[in-house]
Amino acid sequence: MADVAATGSRAEPRPMTQEEKKVILASSLGTVFEWYDFYLYGALATIIADRLGLIALVRLRGELLDRDVSDALVDATGEALTNVQRHAGVEQVRVEGSLGSRHASVTITDQGVGFEQTRSGRAGLQTVAARMRSIGGSAVVTSRPGAGTQVALTW
Repeated sequence: MADVAATGSRAEPRPMTQEEKKVILASSLGTVFEWYDFYLYGALATIIADRLGLIALVRLRGELLDRDVSDALVDATGEALTNVQRHAGVEQVRVEGSLGSRHASVTITDQGVGFEQTRSGRAGLQTVAARMRSIGGSAVVTSRPGAGTQVALTW
């Protein structure tokens, strides 16, 4: 910008660095996230942008009053997002759901490489399921090779 002001000419655009992309993502999270539960918002924003570097469209509506349920959803969602970052081969993910005083549903969807569901021993997905069971909820994983993965969390 200083070069432009000094010379009066227009500088050639350059590709954004990864760090600049993260700054833009972090500064735009307020418009990407559409929900009212600020505890979940803060926890997931940190996981998505800072720790994983994913680009996420997050649409969760409502509010959870039960802190144990909120903690379990953050942990399970965070683990599912970690799996996207490690295994899906994509940078974009969608997190959608609804929250209430007696129910919650969160769905994490990627359009990545997917996997054959007959394989067992996926520790990350077992952790997601165990965390949801600890609050009386469930986790259902749907995936096919080449077709992405969806993790549906319900309480």
